[in-house]
Amino acid sequence: MDERVGELAPPSPGWGDNPGQPAVDAFAQARQTTEEIRNEAAEKVQQAGERARQGIEEGKHRVAERLRRVSSSLGQMSERLPEEDRSVSRYADRAREGIDRAARYIDATSIDTAVRDVERLAKRSPALFYGVAFAIGVAAARFLKSRPASGGSPGIDRSEGVKAWPP
Repeated sequence: MDERVGELAPPSPGWGDNPGQPAVDAFAQARQTTEEIRNEAAEKVQQAGERARQGIEEGKHRVAERLRRVSSSLGQMSERLPEEDRSVSRYADRAREGIDRAARYIDATSIDTAVRDVERLAKRSPALFYGVAFAIGVAAARFLKSRPASGGSPGIDRSEGVKAWPP
């Protein structure tokens, strides 16, 4: 029977010298593997963050450009108004100036700075913050609702309401 045990599990080198060494080696290898996995995960998170930041920067510039177009439209509208509508023209000019400022801010400000500014606004004036957040939410909902259906949403037909799924 001793011969079979020797065949199945040959003694590892140095076993007699330090019986706990295989466990220490396994622990060290597990620690090294864990560290490698942690480093790889941190690298993936950093890459994802960079891609997200790049996407946000591109989106930020698109938003600023759209705001400039809205501002330009307001300016043209203001110029076309007849003399008797000067008060409306003044409001349109003020709105245009505010939209221009917002476009410049969006273009010139980093994401980190914008986040800090929003946090400061929320702390300094919570009612204003929630009011602006609500207005943005309403505008976004109206925008999304006004978009034509893409046809890719199963079970939803805007003309007939919600259908049973699967068909």
